[in-house]
Amino acid sequence: MNIDELPPELLVKIFSHLSQDDLFTVIDKVCVNWREQLLHEPSLWRKINFPYHIWIDFSKYTKQFTNIASHIQELTIAEHRLQQVLNYGGNMMFSNLKVIHVSLDTYDFCNEIVKRCPVIETVGLSIQDALRVDIEKCLKIFESIMLKGLLIEYRGEREKFNRAMTSFLRKQPALQELVVTTEKIFADNVFKDLFKLCPEITKFHCGEDCISNSVFTDSVEPLDITDLSVTGAFDFNDDGLSSATSRSRNLTSLDITGCTNISNDGFRYISENCKSLKKLTFGSKFMDFRPLAIASESLSVIAAGCQLLESLSVRQCSIDALGVTRIAQCCRNIKVIDFHLCPMISDTSLFAIADNCIHLVTASFTLADGITIKGVIAPILSCPKMYRLRFGFCNNITYLPDNAEEFAPNEPDQERGVIRRYFEKVNTINRDGIDVNLSHLKILQLPCPNITTRTILQLAVLCPELERLDTGRCRLNFNPEEKEKLMSSCRLLSYEED
Repeated sequence: MNIDELPPELLVKIFSHLSQDDLFTVIDKVCVNWREQLLHEPSLWRKINFPYHIWIDFSKYTKQFTNIASHIQELTIAEHRLQQVLNYGGNMMFSNLKVIHVSLDTYDFCNEIVKRCPVIETVGLSIQDALRVDIEKCLKIFESIMLKGLLIEYRGEREKFNRAMTSFLRKQPALQELVVTTEKIFADNVFKDLFKLCPEITKFHCGEDCISNSVFTDSVEPLDITDLSVTGAFDFNDDGLSSATSRSRNLTSLDITGCTNISNDGFRYISENCKSLKKLTFGSKFMDFRPLAIASESLSVIAAGCQLLESLSVRQCSIDALGVTRIAQCCRNIKVIDFHLCPMISDTSLFAIADNCIHLVTASFTLADGITIKGVIAPILSCPKMYRLRFGFCNNITYLPDNAEEFAPNEPDQERGVIRRYFEKVNTINRDGIDVNLSHLKILQLPCPNITTRTILQLAVLCPELERLDTGRCRLNFNPEEKEKLMSSCRLLSYEED
């Protein structure tokens, strides 16, 4: 059987692994059969994304839109690109489009969205030039239809924004999702009545210092919010967090990054009120000279009260091994752990994760000099579902000895145990040629200044399914023999040297 004789469903499965660019510009030119399968398979075109910031010659994509417009359900695109498509396609309709994210150049283009997208449910608007895009006229157009979601990024006049949003929200009682990013436009008066006007809100994201405590403290009525994000809000503190969490008992996701006036006390409210929490993100929004005073005590409290937690992301806080250990022991369903700029994280933290987190998929640690090569090895050996592992700028991740005896006899039992397990694993591989219990790690990132090529080669033996190896700016120069050894250990690996 050759590729032309493959069943259509198998051919479509192969196409689904190709890039968006290949689907738009290559596949339909191969043969008539491929073109037919490509253009008549809705699953290949449900989500189309042309990021605003990437420059491309868009003219080569416009023709294809006329063939697939009815398949698209979610579209991210800039106004000038979408206008090219509409100019080429004439009366083109996006008959199944439910979600659109568009970077606006003019307010009247909103009329085209309403006209061409009859079943639209969620609109995302990025408005960078407030002089060219009148926010009031823009949102007035969308008042004519009932939306489930509005995502708006706006840089412009405060009063005009507040008037536009207030008018819009009064006409959208069925709104379920509101995501607002502004530039220090204090919009408390807009959001105070939000939950009365839009009682079905389940997702509320507000960034760039938009709100204060009063949005939540002015009422005690229960809220249906499950996904709450209040970031960069200096006037949102423990009182606001207490009120928000006590009114939103079904929260599953909470992001309070950059709310620097939330103290360790605030985490008790999260623990007491958010028993269903699955995702928590907190810490500093910007890189400061010293970590926030959020300590391991806060993580211990979260671990005790939020045992369904699956994702934890912490940025620049004074978290040490005690807090990480409590999370690992209590939150057994944890899948994602990210400690960014948390210098007190150590090998002990990694040993606790390795001993308890069997469902862990992604882990990342940066600027933690308490982590050594033993901390790197521990989750590779013990977390069977690990897909991505990153250690950034951890200066003490250096070498790995040739044998366990090279480690000093006064090393703690747990650390010596990790090294012994490593060499037992390597000896099994060398003896039998394969080990069914090897790691399934696909991405290993080690941009650490003191790591060596020899250490990389030793780690590679444990990771035969590795597809990507990244050492960042700390590029390692493998000689031909070392490179051959690396590629023989990891046959799917893609690694390019400068």
